[in-house]
Amino acid sequence: MAEDSRHAVWRAEFEKLGETGVRMIDPGSHVIPDDRVRFAKVWLAERDSAKRDAREEETLSIAREANRIASRAERWAMYAAIAAAVALIISLVRNNS
Repeated sequence: MAEDSRHAVWRAEFEKLGETGVRMIDPGSHVIPDDRVRFAKVWLAERDSAKRDAREEETLSIAREANRIASRAERWAMYAAIAAAVALIISLVRNNS
């Protein structure tokens, strides 16, 4: 939908009203929704899309951090396994001596 001067005015109005206020605009009072009501739906869809994008980005950030932590834990588990193997070898050598 191309922006025109009405859209700019409505967008500013919707920003002041906030999502709850815009959702309260009654499309049922019109047999055929006017341009303002249609634009309200577009504006709300844009907001929903922006929120969804932000949630996806946050989820991706959390997943990256979890992956980093898991990699570090895997490394420490490998070090512990090596230390246990060395301790086992030392124990076997001492017991056979």
